[in-house]
Amino acid sequence: MSRPASWPKLSRPRRRVRNRRPSPHTPRRGRTRHHPQCRVPPARPASSFDARLRNHGAAGSPIRRVTVRHRPATPPRPSPCPHLSGKTPHRNEASMSPSTSSEPSTPATDHPLIIELWTDLGCPWCYIGKHRLEQAIAAAAPVSQVQLTLRSFELDPDMSATAVPIPEVFVAKHGGTTEQARRMEAQMAELAQAEGLPYSVDRPAANTFDVHRVLHLARAHGVAAALFSTLQRGYFAGELNPFDKDELVRVAAEAGVPAEETRATLSGDTYAQAVRDERAAGLALGIQGVPFAVFNGTHAVAGATSFEGYTTAIAQALGVPA
Repeated sequence: MSRPASWPKLSRPRRRVRNRRPSPHTPRRGRTRHHPQCRVPPARPASSFDARLRNHGAAGSPIRRVTVRHRPATPPRPSPCPHLSGKTPHRNEASMSPSTSSEPSTPATDHPLIIELWTDLGCPWCYIGKHRLEQAIAAAAPVSQVQLTLRSFELDPDMSATAVPIPEVFVAKHGGTTEQARRMEAQMAELAQAEGLPYSVDRPAANTFDVHRVLHLARAHGVAAALFSTLQRGYFAGELNPFDKDELVRVAAEAGVPAEETRATLSGDTYAQAVRDERAAGLALGIQGVPFAVFNGTHAVAGATSFEGYTTAIAQALGVPA
């Protein structure tokens, strides 16, 4: 049967050729590799160890607008900004001390800056990202009031509570060899040391659920950020084991949390639901890895972005020029 001349001419659709996957050894432009300890475990495992170590945006995503609907029935007391650097101001102190810098990157404003930071103690990028965020906050000294609230995001709820060396965890979860795991840790150590941060490749790894619960207890005492900073720096420096309950009680007591309250929390299930709720709130925001920072409930940055990235996010959240 011949085709009528009035019919429109049809063209065969071109075959769609998918872009060739980049080599796992070549990070995407402008980004760095994402440490597996900083990402939610995939539902379906990748085909190789190196594929699991490919970049997933650890260098920070572009700033995007978000709407944070998660608000606890009883809002926790936000931690004042000086806690970020390990300093412990008076418990009732609620504002950031002015900086001595003569060239702040963010213009003066009377608007408050409220930061919610989803994080997990075991994530190396949280360690680096929080350090960069601290620097950006310090540069925003004219802001009259800075409030930081740490949000719990347990990356691997199924992880064993028994502490084992990091390479063993990598091999068990992601395959590969101990040498590959140590190479990954060595890369992270170089990045951390470039930021002036101590980093031990021989630290242990374990389930962080109890640490999150104790941090919620510390939040009730107004010292959550101070305790987290102490735990995080000591853990990555290889100076303390936060998975040892006695050591966790001791460090919490030094931060201002009564030892008997910490022991009672660890022996029961206090704050367990609060930890799960904050993780669920993070997943609802689309979090696939940490750190994840939300500024004034409107602007979000996923991953450990640069100092400039955090500074820009702060400026956009405040509605001022960067």
